[in-house]
Amino acid sequence: MTISPHTEPTVLELLEAASLLERRFDRALSHTKGISFSEYRILSSLAAAETYGSTRIDLANSVCLTASAITRALRPLEKLGLVVTERSERDARQSLAKLTPAGTELLEDAKGIFQDALRDLPLHGLKKREIIEFQNRLEEINKSLR
Repeated sequence: MTISPHTEPTVLELLEAASLLERRFDRALSHTKGISFSEYRILSSLAAAETYGSTRIDLANSVCLTASAITRALRPLEKLGLVVTERSERDARQSLAKLTPAGTELLEDAKGIFQDALRDLPLHGLKKREIIEFQNRLEEINKSLR
């Protein structure tokens, strides 16, 4: 397979955009809700696993962090009362992280801040088809890298 000469600069632009987006979301969330973008992603992932909770490994996989980074990130969220960890009924060696009602409330508020930050992006000129194609390509990349 021949790689286009445009591939490297395109990937570098994509990485730079991702980094800038993460910083934008970090600033918006930390200034208004006191959480980082990583913490927002963790809370969002826990909300998706609402019924049973999530193991640290599953949580790490869902937000692309290491299990030890998840452990470090959960501690302050627990102290703030946003997350609770409990021993798994199925396997006593594992603990499950769950969102508390306060965590759910904060996450709902933070989603509005996140949406506001998204509105400022110059995406209004893109056609729905172009966005879907781009999203599909990103999903392919993510699957190949996992």
